[in-house]
Amino acid sequence: MKERIILLPMFLLLAMFVCLPDTLRFLGDMTYEIALATLASLTGLTVKFLAAKMGLREQLHRAANLDDFVGKLLVKRSALRTFLGLYLWNILASAFVVTSGFLTIGIFPIIWVLLNLGLFCPEASIFKRYSYCWFEASAAILSSSLGIWGGLKLNALLENLGLIPLSFIILILTLYVISAFLETLEIFGSRRF
Repeated sequence: MKERIILLPMFLLLAMFVCLPDTLRFLGDMTYEIALATLASLTGLTVKFLAAKMGLREQLHRAANLDDFVGKLLVKRSALRTFLGLYLWNILASAFVVTSGFLTIGIFPIIWVLLNLGLFCPEASIFKRYSYCWFEASAAILSSSLGIWGGLKLNALLENLGLIPLSFIILILTLYVISAFLETLEIFGSRRF
């Protein structure tokens, strides 16, 4: 119940940014890129599922160890430091994906989302257990879509950086703030926050 009370203002904040006219227009312009990023993640999940059915669980488990390692590096004794570490890690990863998408004509974000949200993603049940996963995955798909879109429209972007509305960037940042906050709550839930 406590988590639902916390989630309500976060959903209202997200709805505010999504419903801004600039954000809605830009999301409409990026429909194909968002669909491509979502399809890439679903493809990765399908390959992971089929590999598990063929008995290749051990190889997939080794790949998930990297995520555990990074998670242990980011969790600190202080809730604030943990929140900032998680948030900055996600922002840096997102910035890298977007920038590399601009430089690789959108190819790297497709590969990144296929691997990160598909093949190397933890079990699908994690989305059922932890609400922060939904926000983090949404932000990752939007970031990847922005990298794909920017890579395909690099010439237009170089002439006018205003093509990417500030409200869209704030939407991605807000998704990562909510994700880091909920993950920090999950980590420190059994202890005093």
